[in-house]
Amino acid sequence: PLYIATEPFDPRRGDEWTGYVSWSGPRHVSEIVSLDSMLCPPVLSTIIDADWPHIVNENFMLEYFVDLDYLLTRAGPLAGKNLLCVFRNPQNPLHHRRFRSSSRCSATIWSTSETHVWAIARATTG
Repeated sequence: PLYIATEPFDPRRGDEWTGYVSWSGPRHVSEIVSLDSMLCPPVLSTIIDADWPHIVNENFMLEYFVDLDYLLTRAGPLAGKNLLCVFRNPQNPLHHRRFRSSSRCSATIWSTSETHVWAIARATTG
C-alpha cells in the first residue's frame, strides 16, 4: 500500500465548501475524502532530501509514501487530518473490510470495486 496525509474538505473550509456543495449537490455529506489535491491538499507540501527513500518516485506520485512509520513521523500529529492508505491496481476487489498494515495503523476500506484503479482506506493510528 501507499500512504498520504491530506487536509480534510469539509464545512470548516467555509466558502470553498459551500460553493462546492452548491455546485455539485451532495448536501447530505459532511466531508469529501479525495485524492484530488485541489480539494484535499497534502499535509506535507514540500519534499525534503530525507523523503526520497520513502516516497513513490514517479511523476505525479511524489506525495505518496511507501513507509507509513516515516510518514507518521514526518507529518507530526494528524488530528483533524486524513491519513489515507491507497492500493494501486488491487489484485482483488477489497469491498468494505478491515486490515492492519502495521502495528501503528489499521483501516477500513470504504469504497472500491473490481473496476477501480485505486482503492482508498481511511486509516486510524494507534
